[in-house]
Amino acid sequence: MNMNPERKLVKSYARAFAPATVSNIGPGFDLMGFPIFDLGDIVEVTVNDLSCSRITDIIGNSTLSKELEKNTAGAAVKSFLDKYAPGEYVDIVLHKLLPIGSGLGSSAASAVAAVVAVNTLLSKPLEVKDLVDHALDGEVVASGSRHGDNVIPSLVGGIVVISDPVNFNFFKVDAPQDLIVLTFHPHVEIKTSEARAMLPMMISVSESIKQTAGAVTLITGMIKGDYSLVKAASSDYIAEPFRSKLIPGYHEVKFMASSSDAIAMNISGSGPTSFYFSKLWRQQRGSNLKFKKFMIKLDLA
Repeated sequence: MNMNPERKLVKSYARAFAPATVSNIGPGFDLMGFPIFDLGDIVEVTVNDLSCSRITDIIGNSTLSKELEKNTAGAAVKSFLDKYAPGEYVDIVLHKLLPIGSGLGSSAASAVAAVVAVNTLLSKPLEVKDLVDHALDGEVVASGSRHGDNVIPSLVGGIVVISDPVNFNFFKVDAPQDLIVLTFHPHVEIKTSEARAMLPMMISVSESIKQTAGAVTLITGMIKGDYSLVKAASSDYIAEPFRSKLIPGYHEVKFMASSSDAIAMNISGSGPTSFYFSKLWRQQRGSNLKFKKFMIKLDLA
């Protein structure tokens, strides 16, 4: 390691994990999301004395590019180092534990883990809020646009509401303590860039009003712990009508969810993963047990 006293990277190695996320949460298109901490990606960074940063290995996925600027983790690291440690470089190892095109914020998890890891190498690591832009620079490689509803929840945790989608200002809301979130994933891949491209450029005033009402109602329900209001998470007039067509069995599952003790159900991000809100699993109830079996069958199909 170069011992130049002016060097900003004072540590030689770091490893970071970033969780998967559910974004949109129904009517909160591009504005809401929360993490799923049991799933995520890992990035390792090691300072090198070369003239460039490199992705030296991708473990768990052989289809992703190792070209720095064409990889979400690599682009995020480059963005960060160009601003905070110009002239310094790292080797990157990406442990790709999330499936791509899953609707679980796979690209965001790689980008977030990358910037968290390289930030740790600084003599004075930055605050979390200062990492958002660089993680977004990484995620845009996969999604084609800058939207913070995966990156920010993965970084800060909790239910995140983006109050300014231009500057990515946000606030956090605590979920009710007895709220359970389940996700289920049919074995198809939906690329975020393609899922975004299929959405209409404009929606009607009436749909906009309904979408806004749903988003306000959902957040109010979360804050108050009122599950009759959290049901608004099932509503989405922007993305669900179009993206649901790409998800096998989606409408059948949602119908069964509405007939069970589900609080709400909708698509996670671009899909195909969907999320399901519940207070608890009451296996003695026939409708819910049938719903569980259907989800298992769908997931293994």
